Amino acid sequence: YLTQHHAPFLRRAHPDPEPYKLDEFAEFVRGLGIKLDLPQSRFELQRVLRETSGTPEEYAVHYGLLRSLKQASYTPEQEGHYALASDDYCHFTSPIRRYPDLQVHRQVLSILEGKRPKGTVGELAILGEQCTRTERRAEAAERELIRVKLLTYLVDRLGETYHAVIVGVEDFGVFCRLIEFPVEGLIHVT
Repeated sequence: YLTQHHAPFLRRAHPDPEPYKLDEFAEFVRGLGIKLDLPQSRFELQRVLRETSGTPEEYAVHYGLLRSLKQASYTPEQEGHYALASDDYCHFTSPIRRYPDLQVHRQVLSILEGKRPKGTVGELAILGEQCTRTERRAEAAERELIRVKLLTYLVDRLGETYHAVIVGVEDFGVFCRLIEFPVEGLIHVT
């Protein structure tokens, strides 16, 4: 609607992933015995997600794909949303995204009232950068709070056994993520 009315607005952009990242993901899933010939195809990636849903490999595959994607950002430019295959995505659902949501609502309201929407692409580009930085800061603060709370909770549980999924492999060991708690760590090869 906003595009049809030539109104500038903040889009939730999610750029296409780097081809080499998708190739690395394809190599990873092939190592698990999962066929993936065209890693740049959204349809192929969706098929892999469907096929692994409910399997022991689900977490590692879904997490691996997520890590191969770029982070989303706010911009007035029509960059598209890779994961949703949409050019005009601007639907915000998180409480930390309320200001971009408000900006979009204001633009729609202006059009409905017969007024010219406010702001230029340049002004919205600056606003989009600020909203992206604010979102990243909020996400980092949330991760840090969760980490502190989990460490406080787990300090009395040293020596207990938990289920984990391997999320990375290096020459010196494997990186695992616990199933019961969102905690990652290194199990050294020694």
